[in-house]
Amino acid sequence: MRKMTVILFGVISLLWASMVVLPVAAQEEAPALSLRLSRDFGYGSGLQIQGRFSYRLDGPDSVVRVEFLLDEEVIGEDGEAPFRLNFVTDNYAEGWHTLSARGYTAGGERLVSNTVQRQFVPPQQTYTRIGAVLLLLVAFIVARYLITRRRGTDASGRKRRSYGLLGGTVCPRCGRPFAFPVWSVNLMAGRVARCPHCGKWGFMQRASPQVLAAAETLERELEEEEGEEGTVVPGSEEERLRRQLDDSRYDDV
Repeated sequence: MRKMTVILFGVISLLWASMVVLPVAAQEEAPALSLRLSRDFGYGSGLQIQGRFSYRLDGPDSVVRVEFLLDEEVIGEDGEAPFRLNFVTDNYAEGWHTLSARGYTAGGERLVSNTVQRQFVPPQQTYTRIGAVLLLLVAFIVARYLITRRRGTDASGRKRRSYGLLGGTVCPRCGRPFAFPVWSVNLMAGRVARCPHCGKWGFMQRASPQVLAAAETLERELEEEEGEEGTVVPGSEEERLRRQLDDSRYDDV
């Protein structure tokens, strides 16, 4: 009998909790104003920020004036939608801060926003982290260059070419391979560059090592055929000497 009494008391307690506690929880409403931060110019990583930021507030159309608070102190207000406020973290003490806002309707009703927690960090910490990121980026580029560059000689004993950080391509007009210059315009799908062999501009895509090797082989074969036929290879020492002799004819004696 005593056991049944305990069980019955427990059931009644659960029913009472469901009727009293749950309605109270259901009465909790979300803040009438929605506050968020946006970065105008500065550093932001997780909850740490530094630089120029803005309060940005969304709420009902009945709001006519908004006060912006930092640690429960008003630091500015706005009387026209969209409600915004710019601030600089360096103007306030370093450390954790609570950001919030209060809105007022035409009828005098006061509405509150959610709170935002952020840690204001000094500029030196920002510069240190940016420098670390840039250093890692440079290290990645150098490592990529050292890993991807071609070394040694090919099957014919010729020294293999290095196409640099941006890689190489094959000119669609003359069919000769060359490395992308650092000033070539990157258009995501390819680059706009000038072929150093034929002098033509064009939109070219990065070629694979296999395609570059095949283009080099074809280039050597054409040069060998031209050499066997007795023609002058463009850009050779013989051609430069011949041009100098031709130009010297017009010099005054």
